[in-house]
Amino acid sequence: MILILCENASGSQTAGQQIAQRLQAAYQLPAPPEQVAADAVWRRNPEWDDLLIVVYGSAQLPRAAQDYIVAFRNAHQEGAFVIPVAVDAAHLQPPPPISLIKAAPWGADAQSLERIVTEVGVRLGLALRSGNRRIFISYRTTDGKAIAHDLHERLQRDGFAPWLDEAKENLHPGDDVQQTVYDHVKDAAMVLVVDTSDAPDSRWLFAEIDMAIAQLILIMPVVIGDRTSRFYSLASLRRQVTAKPGGVDGTPLSDGEWSNVRAEMDQLLMSAYRRRLALLSRARAEFERRHYDWTVLDPGRRMYQAQRSQDADPELPLPLAVLSHCLIHEITWLPALKAFRAYIAGLGGSPAFNYKLCLYDRERKLSAAERDFIQNELGGAAFYPIHCDQLRISLDTNFARI
Repeated sequence: MILILCENASGSQTAGQQIAQRLQAAYQLPAPPEQVAADAVWRRNPEWDDLLIVVYGSAQLPRAAQDYIVAFRNAHQEGAFVIPVAVDAAHLQPPPPISLIKAAPWGADAQSLERIVTEVGVRLGLALRSGNRRIFISYRTTDGKAIAHDLHERLQRDGFAPWLDEAKENLHPGDDVQQTVYDHVKDAAMVLVVDTSDAPDSRWLFAEIDMAIAQLILIMPVVIGDRTSRFYSLASLRRQVTAKPGGVDGTPLSDGEWSNVRAEMDQLLMSAYRRRLALLSRARAEFERRHYDWTVLDPGRRMYQAQRSQDADPELPLPLAVLSHCLIHEITWLPALKAFRAYIAGLGGSPAFNYKLCLYDRERKLSAAERDFIQNELGGAAFYPIHCDQLRISLDTNFARI
């Protein structure tokens, strides 16, 4: 739930209303943003998509508003997302208890609104996976350490929670590499790969990339000194960014290069959030409308079970169970599809599903040629890729048209 806490001043109230309307239009939220009075008390159970926007215009928030913010942050621990919005240019520094968070300036113009829409989408894109909502930075120490530390510093400055894995350098022979990598990557919300010329020589980077793909985590390479990623599994990603065409030179990224990293990262996270909203809300509604029970199997990898018994429809010869994966990656990115196939294989025979669906959302549906290519690459129909617009027809025909 997106919550908008406004000071009692009319300028803050007006800004809060306009922000709520624009967010609803931009993301087609299942529940519209809720305005919170400055004297409200936090009494909610935390949800995965909670985000608090604080619209202020003074150097001091009312005591009740401060208490609300503190309670919100305590309820969500390190996963709390708070975005201050300053309606007065004289108070760009937010008041306590959010004085260390960078504020978005308010101007009641389209550009100001879009900045806030972007910040909301980026933060909630990081919330798609349960965990600590960190951005994991994967790099090779020999030539990527300086750039990794630069990315870490810039992300922190922009209010994110990045994490550099320094401990891997201290791993001893005989240690369980796979378990260590799993422990480090499994809770990440996103992985940034510092893709340098030495990077492919690192078994760690390969293991971290493979783990991120297996967990269906968003991943983006920052390619140094080349046009495309040096890693085969990442070369076909639509979202990647290049920097330092001459290669590593011992200096940080330029401000322009960092702006490019942020822009690509923002677009990746926003598109993932939009896809998740569109797919999950529509899929669940379509199944439940036909008397299926909807169950979350794996929230981090967006796996769901829909089950309908013969009691719901006596004409069904057998109970029907459907495994649905709501894909936030591009449907033609084969590593994500192979990760879904591996997840299915890991289920074994239980629970038994009549159909396994990979639900995707983009402007156009897969062509016949694209479907054939995917099936050939995957080595058989382990699951059916279905555009969200086609799900209704499949359900209405009991999957005779799939």
